[in-house]
Amino acid sequence: MDKFHFKGHVDPWCQEHCNPNKHEGLMKKNMSICEQTFSWVKGFGKLARYMNGCRLNFLALLLTWMHHERFRERGVDVEAEPEEGGGAGSGAASEEDEGEL
Repeated sequence: MDKFHFKGHVDPWCQEHCNPNKHEGLMKKNMSICEQTFSWVKGFGKLARYMNGCRLNFLALLLTWMHHERFRERGVDVEAEPEEGGGAGSGAASEEDEGEL
């Protein structure tokens, strides 16, 4: 659960188990990109609803490929292993973003 959605969860169980502020590893992650990716994938839900397992697996692979292609078009190396404390998928600011911070 990201920081934005956690504010609305007042149940004691959610406060104990879903608080992103209690997990140090999540503090450096770009949670908004997770939300954006989920929103993009969710758009294919009606298409996938009645698929059998084989076709659903194919759709998942196709969507992953399409997602990676979107980044490759921008020059992002999606195959690279993330570096400790930064790098692809870490949520750390890129060199382009550093000037804006």
